[in-house]
Amino acid sequence: LATTTAEELREQVTFLKQELEKARDENKAQMKTESQLQEELGSGGSDTPQPDSAQSISESVYGYRQRAPIEPFVFQPTPRKALVDAIAADVRATYPPDEMERRMFALVTIGFVFDPEFDSGKPTFNMDESLVGLRTNQEGFYYDPPTRTLKYPNDAPLGNPGERGKFIEGVVRALARDLPDAEENLVVVPSNADRTVARRSLEIGDATQVKIRYNLMEQFSGGVAPPPSPESQQQFYGAPIYLRELALFPYFHGSRFVEILQKDGGWERVDSAYGRVPTSSAEILHPELYLADPPFVPVEVSLPDGPVLDVGQVWSDTAGELGLRLFFTMARSEPKVGEKAAEGWTGDRYAVFKNGAYVWELTWADPNEASEFFMEMREALLRRYQIPFDKVFVQAGAFVAEAEGRVIRMRYLGDDKTRIQVVVAEDKGFADALEAKLEERR
Repeated sequence: LATTTAEELREQVTFLKQELEKARDENKAQMKTESQLQEELGSGGSDTPQPDSAQSISESVYGYRQRAPIEPFVFQPTPRKALVDAIAADVRATYPPDEMERRMFALVTIGFVFDPEFDSGKPTFNMDESLVGLRTNQEGFYYDPPTRTLKYPNDAPLGNPGERGKFIEGVVRALARDLPDAEENLVVVPSNADRTVARRSLEIGDATQVKIRYNLMEQFSGGVAPPPSPESQQQFYGAPIYLRELALFPYFHGSRFVEILQKDGGWERVDSAYGRVPTSSAEILHPELYLADPPFVPVEVSLPDGPVLDVGQVWSDTAGELGLRLFFTMARSEPKVGEKAAEGWTGDRYAVFKNGAYVWELTWADPNEASEFFMEMREALLRRYQIPFDKVFVQAGAFVAEAEGRVIRMRYLGDDKTRIQVVVAEDKGFADALEAKLEERR
């Protein structure tokens, strides 16, 4: 899903070369002579940081990022198992087991994740293992803010480009937490997947831009990174496509987002973004939305809480433009269809019920964008539930398809036709009751 044109790549290379020259000059001006360092340390050259040590790499990162920590970090080589345990504990603190199970159910019910065994009523993929595996694979470090300790694998030499890149990411993301309000603004929002991926895109994009500068300046010292281990490949490819794409998105699109911020006002502009973090993947995909005056603000779509006909809700969340792209990719196997159908998104919210019914309300920038989504969603739902198209399904401002074991209702809300409601249920009675409850809210 991450694509960059040749022209964009040339622009990025030109910009990075200019920035690297500036960074080189600034680093020279900030560098202390060896004699000065020895005088300050009160010892000989043995205290000079060794190449590819945590200390030397972090010092270079501070120079490239043009920021230093407010207090020194502790760099702690850690046994890999202890590191994975720390990552797993952090994941489970964000998504307790009960929430994890309910979110799994919702993702499979709507169709973000394909699970061939879901007919049994319970997803077969393990979301806990997927999230821990992806984070271990992509990040490979753990930062503990209270103790300012960055833990990294003790069996991974930092001279290796791959391991060094992960360490650099850890240093940059630790630096970000020193900025005012950053710690609070970067908190994961469990019930808003779109806002979470936007926040991650800022800090991971920041780290990726620094890694690019480091590698170019250091001429890729340490040789070529070895191929991923079978265990690493299993961690990544064993996760559902939806979760893999959410994990990869910040590294590609987040990097481009931060690059554009950097062009707009240097590292100070990037720093200021931690005080007003992006709130949607749409802003990452279209940075002009974030930079607009006034800036883009997603529409807060609210759905009623509580049960319908004594059937309780399982999970409620926001998919965002990225989530819609992935939904259509799974439904239609055509990424370009998803990109086109999701563009113009301004807000959404879905709620899934224990019986597999769900409601999804979405808002769009204009009626044309809404209409494009409406048509593609209609096709995606008919295909998913294997219902042949019938012209009787088409009604004024609505699409209503009823077949054995499935009811699909889509309709425009309001006269401007920029808001769409989707209701899917197994029977007409529940669909009627759900729509009645939604109508009461309005």
